[in-house]
Amino acid sequence: MRSRVIDYRAEFESTKREHDAVLDEASFEVAGIRATAEGELKLLCGKLGIRYRDANKSDHPEIAHHMRGLAIKTNKVFDRAICRRKALHLWMCECAKLAELKCGDNPGLLLMYDSISVSSYSTQGFGAATYASGYATLVAWQLKQICDWLVVEVICNQLDRSYDVMVGVESKLDVEILKLKPTAITLREWLKKCWAVGCNPRVFNPYLPHGIEAKLGLDYFGGEING
Repeated sequence: MRSRVIDYRAEFESTKREHDAVLDEASFEVAGIRATAEGELKLLCGKLGIRYRDANKSDHPEIAHHMRGLAIKTNKVFDRAICRRKALHLWMCECAKLAELKCGDNPGLLLMYDSISVSSYSTQGFGAATYASGYATLVAWQLKQICDWLVVEVICNQLDRSYDVMVGVESKLDVEILKLKPTAITLREWLKKCWAVGCNPRVFNPYLPHGIEAKLGLDYFGGEING
C-alpha cells in the first residue's frame, strides 16, 4: 500500500487558515449563547419581579445561578478554542520544518518579514536607534542561518522611524512559514552576535540568568574567556 506524500507547504497554509479562524468561530458561538441567555434572563427577571436593567446588580440567588451558568458555558467555549489553537500551532510548527520555501520571481521585490520600531527601545535614550537597528540585524542574521539562499535586507524607514527586515520570497505564505522554521543558533552564538552589532543582549532579553556568559566560556561582553 502506497503511503500518502504530504505537501507540507499546502498543509501549513490550510492549517493556518483553520488556526486563524478558531477564535472568530468561538466568538460567534459565544454570541449565540449570550443571546439565548439574555432571553432567559428577561423571563427570569419577569418571574422574580426584578427590572431587567437591574439584573447585574441583583444578589438574588436565581439571578446569580443564571450568571454563573452563562460564565461557565462561555469559558468552556473559549477554553476549547484556545486548546484547539495550540494544537494547530504545534502542527504548523511541524509543517514549517519541512515546508518548501519559494523565492520570488522578481529579485528586486521584497516582502516585509518584520518591522522594528525605534520607539520600542526608547528606554535606551540616544541609543534607541542603535538597538532597533541591531535587533533588525540579528533577525536578518537568524534568517540567513535558516536559509542560506534567502535574500534578506534591512531597510531604514526614516518616515516611520523603524528598521524593516525584508525577504525575497514568493508570497506572504513564505513569510509565515519562515517565522515558524526552527533555527540551530545556540545561545552562545546569539550572545556573541548581540555584542558584535553593538548591543547588550540583556536589553533584548532581560531574563538572561546572571553569569550565563561565564558558563558558556564568554566574558560579559561576548569575548572568549580563553581567547
